[in-house]
Amino acid sequence: MGKIYLSKVGRKKMDKNHLAEQCALFLSGNDTHAHLFFGAHVENGEYIFRVFAPAADSVFLVGSFNSWQETDPMTEI
Repeated sequence: MGKIYLSKVGRKKMDKNHLAEQCALFLSGNDTHAHLFFGAHVENGEYIFRVFAPAADSVFLVGSFNSWQETDPMTEI
């Protein structure tokens, strides 16, 4: 089974049942709208980041906001 990672920002407000349904749909190969779930999106006025990384040991959110350092780990869900 693949690994799906969620950013720290996004963990706060995502409904766990909805998250489980979306992950199951994607991993079953039946999600025709994965682009609406994965990537960077604004939800409830905050940014949320989700990525499918099946072979990753860890994933970090990096950018100019953290001087391009691996200081913001994403959480496997």
